[in-house]
Amino acid sequence: MNKNSLIIVFCFLLSLVSGCENESKNKNIETTGTGRWYTPSQVAAGKEVFAQHCAQCHGENGQGTSDWRTALPDGSYPPPPLNGTAHAWHHPLSALKRTIYH
Repeated sequence: MNKNSLIIVFCFLLSLVSGCENESKNKNIETTGTGRWYTPSQVAAGKEVFAQHCAQCHGENGQGTSDWRTALPDGSYPPPPLNGTAHAWHHPLSALKRTIYH
């Protein structure tokens, strides 16, 4: 897995920390006891990646910007919160990866 893929995966993992509680689709993946599909070691690694690559825009605690629902002049949107108060949890992983990558 290359560096960009790791960044995408770990940012997505962090967005799920406060997100929905779906069961793992792959029963062979260790869970944290919460029914989530990621491990405590992945969360720890994700925290480092988030601090290094995501916090600058999304905020240290994933709080996003206050006007994240308002489009910018170019049609894009400011960074949304990743702390469970936005709506990223209902988007497919492929869409989240595409958004983070681009």
